[in-house]
Amino acid sequence: MKTLSLIFLAALLAVLGGCAGTYQIRVDSIAESAAPHGNKYVLVSGMTDVNESDLYFKEFASHFRPILVAKGFTEVATREAADFEIALSYGTSSGRAEYYTYTRPIYHVTGGDQIRYREVRTDASGQKTETTGTFYVPVRTEVIGYTSELNSQTVYTSYVILEATVSAAENGATVRKPLWKTTLRLTDPSNDLRQLIPHMAAAGAPYIATNTGASIKIELPKTAPQNPPAAAAPKP
Repeated sequence: MKTLSLIFLAALLAVLGGCAGTYQIRVDSIAESAAPHGNKYVLVSGMTDVNESDLYFKEFASHFRPILVAKGFTEVATREAADFEIALSYGTSSGRAEYYTYTRPIYHVTGGDQIRYREVRTDASGQKTETTGTFYVPVRTEVIGYTSELNSQTVYTSYVILEATVSAAENGATVRKPLWKTTLRLTDPSNDLRQLIPHMAAAGAPYIATNTGASIKIELPKTAPQNPPAAAAPKP
């Protein structure tokens, strides 16, 4: 019975591991195709409580800079030198309980016994011969039913937002006009942004600064994504 329990546990872990082996990342990008702008940008924080010198901001931004380079954009050091501004925001929600059920078989095991025997034989001359031995009853396993179990886990929704805007005059005042906005979301039992953002960047890379037309789902393995090529330092 212990062996069967271990086999079932291994099978259950394989099933759950298969589900847990990928990230499901939602990508939602929208762009104003008619908006004129150049290719020079300055990267800023889109969060009021985090500035560009924050170590986490620098690390998370490093995953998107090579993507922006591949899009044909050039980073500059100041707002004055930039054609437009890209605000980077990120965060994670408070945890929520997620419930799931799974069905497992109920096994009935018979056999596995060890039986000793003793046999006495008498030959034609009346001489008796005694034989002893042991034989085993094979183990037989059959499924006699199924049971469903309810379980729960805490999951978090992490997000990254890249929003490009440009200065424009409107009614005698200078306002910021949106050019494009890309939102990445990932729901997972982990809320470690240092682990998750590299995957979110990899999923969003083809769609940043484009129009997806709808929220789309990208599935990526949880193995470490390839390190992006280093981006050039911002030009003054």
